[in-house]
Amino acid sequence: MRALTIISILLLAFASANAGVSKKQARKAVATAAGFSLPSNAVRVDRINSTSNASAEVSAQLELVFRVARDEEGQWRLKELRTADSRWEDISVLAQAAKLDFQQDKCDPAPNEFGRVKTETSLSTKRIRCLLANLFAVSLPSDAVRIKEVSGLGIGSQPSALAVALLQADFRLAKDSGSWRAVEFHTGNRPWVRIDSVPSAVDSQKRTQTTEQLNAIVAALEAFHKDRGSYVASDRHSVLIDHLTPHYLSRVIRLDAWHRPFRYQGDHDHFTLRSLGADGKENTSDDIVLTR
Repeated sequence: MRALTIISILLLAFASANAGVSKKQARKAVATAAGFSLPSNAVRVDRINSTSNASAEVSAQLELVFRVARDEEGQWRLKELRTADSRWEDISVLAQAAKLDFQQDKCDPAPNEFGRVKTETSLSTKRIRCLLANLFAVSLPSDAVRIKEVSGLGIGSQPSALAVALLQADFRLAKDSGSWRAVEFHTGNRPWVRIDSVPSAVDSQKRTQTTEQLNAIVAALEAFHKDRGSYVASDRHSVLIDHLTPHYLSRVIRLDAWHRPFRYQGDHDHFTLRSLGADGKENTSDDIVLTR
């Protein structure tokens, strides 16, 4: 009897280990896809098709929050996507990392007889839906992209708004070391997109962008040194930027691509500029440092 009990337990454990993905596991895999960390209530799993014990396809509805803002030409554009509770990512960076062809001007009004494009004074739900449908290759009209809520954030020269959208998407999951993760993503008419490499691609783009920012600051600092005979003596980056703008540096650069303040340490003939990199910790291997 005892032997039968042990065998039954072993068989149940084996069956559990080799079972397909559960709804809870699928929701977690989708919520953390591509480096995201969405709340569990932002993901509703509609369908699961376990193609094997280590792979599955999942259809889900996502609740996503976007920041929309007007550009210099007065046209509304998707700017950022909230990927975690207090983390926003640039839409263009995400699209490039996922190798998505995304052209926001497809939603602009047609030019008039003089070749001018009329700008919208207010943000319409129709405009946001068009931008999102373009991003996710959804042909409208379609329930695959719906706008749940729009709230204004700012007014003036660069008004912006938050848009909460519902997106229908498909994911391919793979089981790796006992846990499930999303490896591919599909929406609308676009082919399946590989997404497991998106976090590293995003960080690579951010390193490039941050290095360009640091080089611009260094060039301005060298021009300052040429005129004044010394570098800016301070241990605060904000003081450095106050000295350089606008005469030596045309734009204010205070944050790196990870939205963290740069670090500066300078005296009469020496300076160090630093970004803390992706991990946000000083003196680690991913720091980006320029010094003279």
